[in-house]
Amino acid sequence: MVDKFFAIIVGTFILFSISMSVVSEQTDHVAQENVDIATTKFVDNIRESGYMSKRMYEDFIKKLQITGNLYDITMTCEHVSYIPVYTDDGVFKNDYQESYIKTYKKDILKSIYDDGEDFKMSEGDYFYVKVSSKNVTLATKVRNFIFHTGSPTGTITSYYGGSIRNEVL
Repeated sequence: MVDKFFAIIVGTFILFSISMSVVSEQTDHVAQENVDIATTKFVDNIRESGYMSKRMYEDFIKKLQITGNLYDITMTCEHVSYIPVYTDDGVFKNDYQESYIKTYKKDILKSIYDDGEDFKMSEGDYFYVKVSSKNVTLATKVRNFIFHTGSPTGTITSYYGGSIRNEVL
């Protein structure tokens, strides 16, 4: 009798654990897709328009908040510049050195919030966004409970970017 009761308890626990694991993995998968789509649309909009406005950024944040997770967002704009190369005697070598001036999230947000201006980019600049979850997702919590593992964060990550196709005149 005790064996049957124990078998029923263990069987119920296994079925419950598997069901919870599947549902939570699907929830994380949907959140990952939402983050990927939001990031791609945000970056593509910036690449096509050549600038980032306060409204564009806030709409992006709202789309990320729908997933119920907290995110760490990094943004980088790389502006390419060409520096003429000279010999030690000051003679132009008919060559240029490519250099990248990077602008990071802090300065980009300063431009759109503190200065009240759109962050403008030039055609050929590169713009990248990386989004990583800061909290432990439901699937990770369930996995940790079932397998007694640690609690890694950042299980939802999206990275997207490319060159600016148009610029604001």
